[in-house]
Amino acid sequence: AHQNSHFGPSSFSIMPFELDKYLARIGYISTEAETPPTPAANLETLSAVMAAHMRTISFENMDVVLRGEISLSPDDVFDKLVTKGRGGYCFEQNTLLRSALTSLGYVVRPLLCRVRWGKAPTQDTAFTHMCLSVVVNGGTYLADVGFAGTNSMAPVDLNSESEQTLPEGVFHVVKRDDSYSYLEVRDRDDPSKWRALYCWHDIPALTPDLVQSNWYSFTHPTARFTNQFFCCRVIASERHHILNGEYVIREMGGQIVKREKIEGKDRLLALVTDVFGLALPENTTGLDRFIASK
Repeated sequence: AHQNSHFGPSSFSIMPFELDKYLARIGYISTEAETPPTPAANLETLSAVMAAHMRTISFENMDVVLRGEISLSPDDVFDKLVTKGRGGYCFEQNTLLRSALTSLGYVVRPLLCRVRWGKAPTQDTAFTHMCLSVVVNGGTYLADVGFAGTNSMAPVDLNSESEQTLPEGVFHVVKRDDSYSYLEVRDRDDPSKWRALYCWHDIPALTPDLVQSNWYSFTHPTARFTNQFFCCRVIASERHHILNGEYVIREMGGQIVKREKIEGKDRLLALVTDVFGLALPENTTGLDRFIASK
């Protein structure tokens, strides 16, 4: 299957996408429904699909922790995240969303981003994040269900640099002198400041770009997700996270509701299945390797 993981804007071709199964997986339609009508490709549908996706398919990097491979074949991604009930990291999450939105009739372009969150202004970063540019009613919106923790679960208007008040904060998109567009969120503690999440060039990512960035992200010894265990899911008005040996619940505004030190592998696996709603990999040996050391 990994031989089929090379795709780009001009070669994004998969077996017929099972849209009803995806919409049922994210709870957008009932599994009891009899061939429901296809939702209209408008902003309301895009917003609802993104929110449902993030509330249902948790961000997780278990295969990376277990030193497995991450396939970007749309069929492999569907099998893992929809059929098998797993989650995934940004390349998988947004590959699945891209397939679904394309099936719904949207024009979708993948974008590769340099992560700026938590980085010093002078710190260079690689292209290690993928998001989507979606055309809706003549406008263009950023759709991202894979940044986990700080991004907007609602579409962000790319045609405006004005402030956008969305469910998880105030965002804006600005183009800087370096020719990159930056997604920024207003600082929760100091409203006079903006914090950049990531930046991109408005150029669709090609097949080799996506494959290379994904490969780096799950293999390089200094890549973020080869060095930590991470899960994230939106539940009601809260974001639930596991980072290595700590389980944290935050309100959408950022306030911490709960902080728990994870004591042992059994507790980790219980959280993964019961809170994050994830099926476990067939072999979980080593899944807890970051608990003791972090």
